[in-house]
Amino acid sequence: AAIREATPAHDVGINAYATVAHLIIDDLGREALSPAMGAALDRIIDSRWKYAGGVYTMATTNLLCTDFRKKGLARIASRFGDVSRSRAITIEAGDYRKRKRD
Repeated sequence: AAIREATPAHDVGINAYATVAHLIIDDLGREALSPAMGAALDRIIDSRWKYAGGVYTMATTNLLCTDFRKKGLARIASRFGDVSRSRAITIEAGDYRKRKRD
C-alpha cells in the first residue's frame, strides 16, 4: 500500500505502518515526495526508531545518506544512519535490468 497525503483521516494508516512488526519499503527515495507525504514517512520512520521494541524496518534504495539530505529527508537519513539500531548492506551486483536487455 502506498503512503498517501497526511491528513487526520490517515492517522490510523500511519499508525499501522509505524507499529507493524516488519515494514519493507522498496525503492525509498525513487519518487519525489510532497511535503505532506515526506512528513508522513518521517513520522512512520521516527516512530519506529523511537519505539524499536521488536519492530523491524528494511528499505531498498539506490541513494546514499547524503542524497536523502538533498531531498529534504535528513531525519530519515539520520535514523537509518544510527549504527546502534541499523545496518547498511551494500549490494555490489550489477543492474539486472541492463543484463535482460543485452
